Amino acid sequence: MRLSLTRHFDAKAKILRVTRLAPQRPAVVRRGLRELAAGTSGASGGDGLPGRYRLRRGLCRSLGATIACRRGMNDLTRENDLVDFGELSPAVNELLQKGVLAYRSDRARADELFREALELSPQELPAYYCLYKIHTYMGNLEVAWTVANRGLVEATRQAGWSVDPRLWPPKETAPGSAERFALYTLKALSFIQLKRGNKTEAMENLGILKILDPCGYVGWTVIYELAQGVA
Repeated sequence: MRLSLTRHFDAKAKILRVTRLAPQRPAVVRRGLRELAAGTSGASGGDGLPGRYRLRRGLCRSLGATIACRRGMNDLTRENDLVDFGELSPAVNELLQKGVLAYRSDRARADELFREALELSPQELPAYYCLYKIHTYMGNLEVAWTVANRGLVEATRQAGWSVDPRLWPPKETAPGSAERFALYTLKALSFIQLKRGNKTEAMENLGILKILDPCGYVGWTVIYELAQGVA
């Protein structure tokens, strides 16, 4: 089974949709969102994810597991599950797949594999994504910030955009494109800034995304919701 990159890694963008699937528990979801922003939502579970990124009642899991609700959705972390990273060189794809599996039990090994993929082919954007995601989840915000910015620079180079998001053109972006990756990474930087206590900078980025991605394809609206619960 192949799972899409964003579905496999980016559970935060699906949290509001989960609310619609569980209307009988909206308070739990809202509380989970606030706790996610505050970094206090309980102990880590068996899949090794930090507790502060786990919603109450196991509503969502990410990185090493696709969206998993306790009611009706299975945990997809079997070894034969693959992430669809899009068009990649076979060597890089293999390293990223190994890194996803390794993250469940050996985060240092996952970091090594993702960095090896990045060093092998720095123009293949999913390696940046994997690396900054795991460090965001682990609370290594400075590392995540550095890698995400490197990925943003590479994505804007490929897109022919300025490195300054304020100068990005408002246009439709295709899934899997460098332009879409730039928007995703700006969203990630917004979340990292929020976790670092830099709400003003986070809101500036979110304001840009509101203009460039009014339909919220990259999930920035979820980060905006989190920001509302941060002083």
